[in-house]
Amino acid sequence: MRLLLSTAVFGLITAVLLAVDGPRESLEAPTWVLAFVVAAPTGFVIGGYAASRLRRVEDYWTAVALGLCLLTVGLAAIKFSSPGRLQYVLMALACGLVTTVPWITAGRVPKRLSVLTTFVASGAFLALCLLFWPNAQFNTGIVLAAVGFAVCFTVIIAFANRLNGRVVGVLDLVIPALVLALAIQFPPISHAVSGIPHQEFLIQDLRHHHNFYLGPLNDVANGRVMLNGVWSQYGVGIFYALQAWFALVPLSYGGMALLIIVVSGIALLAVYIVLRLAGASAPLAATAMVIAGATSTYGVTSNWAAFYVGYPSLSPLRFGMPLVVVAAAVIGARRAPNSRSMKWEWLQVLTVSLSAVWSFETFVYCLASYGVIHLVGALAQGQGWLRRVGRDAVSVLAGSIAAILIFTVATLTLSGGVDWGPYVDFVLVYSADGYTAVPMAWFGPGPAAGAVIFASFVSLTWLSWCRPSAITAPSLIGIAGFTGAAMAEFTYYVGKSDMGTLRSVLVPVIASAALWVAVLLAGQTQAATLTLVAISGLLFVGGLVLVQTVPNLKQKWKYTMVSLVVPGGGGSIRNSITSYLREPVIDPQALDGAALLARNLPAGQPALVVVDPELTTEVLLRSRRRNALAMGAPWQDDAVAVLGRRAVDSAKRVRPGTLLLVGPPGCSVTGAQTDGCLSLSLGQRAVLEVLKRKFIWTLVDSTPGGLRLVRLEDRPVGKGTGG
Repeated sequence: MRLLLSTAVFGLITAVLLAVDGPRESLEAPTWVLAFVVAAPTGFVIGGYAASRLRRVEDYWTAVALGLCLLTVGLAAIKFSSPGRLQYVLMALACGLVTTVPWITAGRVPKRLSVLTTFVASGAFLALCLLFWPNAQFNTGIVLAAVGFAVCFTVIIAFANRLNGRVVGVLDLVIPALVLALAIQFPPISHAVSGIPHQEFLIQDLRHHHNFYLGPLNDVANGRVMLNGVWSQYGVGIFYALQAWFALVPLSYGGMALLIIVVSGIALLAVYIVLRLAGASAPLAATAMVIAGATSTYGVTSNWAAFYVGYPSLSPLRFGMPLVVVAAAVIGARRAPNSRSMKWEWLQVLTVSLSAVWSFETFVYCLASYGVIHLVGALAQGQGWLRRVGRDAVSVLAGSIAAILIFTVATLTLSGGVDWGPYVDFVLVYSADGYTAVPMAWFGPGPAAGAVIFASFVSLTWLSWCRPSAITAPSLIGIAGFTGAAMAEFTYYVGKSDMGTLRSVLVPVIASAALWVAVLLAGQTQAATLTLVAISGLLFVGGLVLVQTVPNLKQKWKYTMVSLVVPGGGGSIRNSITSYLREPVIDPQALDGAALLARNLPAGQPALVVVDPELTTEVLLRSRRRNALAMGAPWQDDAVAVLGRRAVDSAKRVRPGTLLLVGPPGCSVTGAQTDGCLSLSLGQRAVLEVLKRKFIWTLVDSTPGGLRLVRLEDRPVGKGTGG
């Protein structure tokens, strides 16, 4: 009842906002926050009063049936017509009526209708689920395969407790190893193999997304300091952590790809271990790991060229740290199951504090996971929960503030300056301003995942408040941690609503669903029909997700670790790793550009480089030098105005006699995207305008591909510009 009324309140808030202000991208994130800050607690309180009125079973099921029917009608009015103000008003009325249904039905339903209303409630719930069915993506074969998956694994999971300890131990070793072997992929990323279908797309797309990390990393590796010369949209402290990895491997696209493979594998293994510690059986944890691995590494789109190694921003570098918070809390709950004591809290606080300087997004994800864990833990302990929540909030916020202050003072002391402003601008641009935002559709896998997260949070709150003894402490804390992480990470999909971003936020959703299955199995006899139906339903959805990744698995099979180790696979893991460590060339012009700089500049000396933004970073990486201009990652810097001004100011300080690496003459002056020209960022164009006005460009060296090294010489008074 609390879940139904919380959903109704959320629907009412959303419908009113849409009716008043219309569908707008800027409403999506605030609405998602209101779901948990306003709708969930309001529905929880109203639901408590409603449940006290519904003393009879027939009254209860009638209220649920009517409420689900009203929600279905309201959403159907939006899905099957052109959404407008009228449809939103109807949705608001339907949700408003849902909140009154318990008082309307209380004491007024004949007992003979109790069975009928139960069937009506089930049918309404099924209809509600079908509204989110993405018809364009599923066919009969996919559905049948998902049904088969659900049936088989329901039986296996339901009777997992009959396996002896030795078999379980084997499963704990074999299944994670097999999943990792299938998930880990080594696609070729060298330009030399661009004849492979879609490979050209892969290597160019990979370079673009890697450069957002490798550009700032290259600056830090060559003497610049984060927050005092280097800024990135993807965080601050993360770049110092990445330096440790690149002390072992070359700072290159291959090195970054290897890092993504390693952290992705560790994250999948961590999910399995945490699920097992939280009470999931080996088959259940393995099933969740398979679905999570397939989703995060093969994706839920038909674009098989989108190898996960090409997207650092979708990897555990961004989303993995909450796993440490959840693991620490679950271990603590296992050590003190009766008192619900949050042992190992020091590791949770430390992780959240470190995430505060790692990146703002990761901090939000860790803080949400920590917050839900400690809210649920406090509610489960009963009286005094608010005081305990306040105490935990103070400790984690104090730790986070201390971490930021220590980092700031250390940066100021060691480098002589510190400026958080550009990083804050990045955060605002990509959150409040909706930069590169993609509108979210009402119906489909994304909103369905959001509904699962919301339902998990409300159900978890109810369970910890009303029935804390009905669930073991590790399971309670595990669900809380994964649900908190999912709540926060889902904001990434809300802001950029495509299937690529969805795959990166589904892992905690899948993990929390797996633990709910464990709770269902522990709470009732294994033969209970309702339990088996619920488990089958969850596994059916997981099967749909899993089956969707099969075409991608077929296309990428030859790059998987399994294919590389089996006889006749056509490759080897050693050769694949070696190819990454040899710094694969994405654009052959990068070799020419690095050679130009090596012939004319001392090793390691900063160089003025203004060519295509992607080529700029690759040239600098390959030549082991930073850009003498204040321009670490040109495309990224365009998002924040102050970084563009810094680049222009650095161009104004360039001295006569300096060498500049540029492209063909026409492109160097205008930055035009015409035949034979390289596209330039806005910041690069502004820099070139300064340099062409200030200097005469004298050719020093060039390459057959059109790259030129020019000397910047003083322009005589009255002499026209050129370049």
